[in-house]
Order: sequence, then C-alpha cells, then structure tokens
Amino acid sequence: MAYRTIAYAHALRAHLRDVDPLPSIKPYLEREEVDALAHARNVPAQMLYRMGRRLRDACERGWIHPFHFPALDASLTEMTDIQGGCERIKNTPLPPAYTYLTHKVVMG
Repeated sequence: MAYRTIAYAHALRAHLRDVDPLPSIKPYLEREEVDALAHARNVPAQMLYRMGRRLRDACERGWIHPFHFPALDASLTEMTDIQGGCERIKNTPLPPAYTYLTHKVVMG
C-alpha cells in the first residue's frame, strides 16, 4: 500500500498537469497494475478505487484488524476529497481581470 500511495501522488500530480501519469508510476507498481490503469480516463481516481478494494480484501482475509479498517478507509476517502478539490480548482476559469492583473505583475 505504501508504494501505491506514492504512485498515487505522482499520478495525481501528472493528472493535474494534463501529462500522462503512467511513466511516473511505473517504478512503484507491478506491470500488470500499470497495464490495467492504462485504459482509465482518470488514473488517480482508478488507483484510489483499486486501493479501496485491496484494503477491503485485506480486512476480509484478516490481514488488517477490524478496528483499523475504518481509519484506513477514512484516509482513502480524504484522499478522494482532496483530489476532487484539486480538480475543481484546476477547472475553475479565472476572470479576465485576474488574468490581466497577474500578467501585469509578472511582466512588470
């Protein structure tokens, strides 16, 4: 799960920059998992979904104590909320006045 979380951070970064996230996550995931993510429109969201499924499977197998599962699941939910907030910020258009002001400040 640690490597998946690292890969998720790289995938989210690339997704928000409109760059292909697959090259940045290859060092952290197995080839089969990267191949499965290749067809996803939103790779970070698909990764969170897959992490949630693996977490549930681990709990059902007894690898995770039932008292720890809600905290881990809440972490995935929080990551989903943060991703949604970042995507909303990215897709919010700037009013022309802010664009003009930013251009004037940067260009002098």
